[in-house]
Amino acid sequence: MSFKFPPFQRLKKEKDFKNLMKNGNKIRNRFFFYFLPNDYPYHRFAISVNRKIGNAVQRNYIKRVLKECFRLNQHLVEKKKNYDFWIVTKKRFDKSNVQEIRELFIHSLNKISRR
Repeated sequence: MSFKFPPFQRLKKEKDFKNLMKNGNKIRNRFFFYFLPNDYPYHRFAISVNRKIGNAVQRNYIKRVLKECFRLNQHLVEKKKNYDFWIVTKKRFDKSNVQEIRELFIHSLNKISRR
């Protein structure tokens, strides 16, 4: 099992995001978690953090925490299907809430693997 997060696993193209919005499923908690099965042999992942959430330092911190959660827990989603994941944050969180965010993230991945 590899715990890497190489660049080819990142969602970058606008058409991929539009496809996720149009055809994907959504889980709502402190963030919107969009997901859709893909045809690639690996999962792909993206994070969007709105400017209203805080300054650049806070937004980058949120992105780092969520990328690390994905990198360490992507094995929780079944390997028969690979997915595109997109997280859109709704609320600010600080360093004291990181464990709660990790638990929500893992809970979301477990929900996806049960579908």
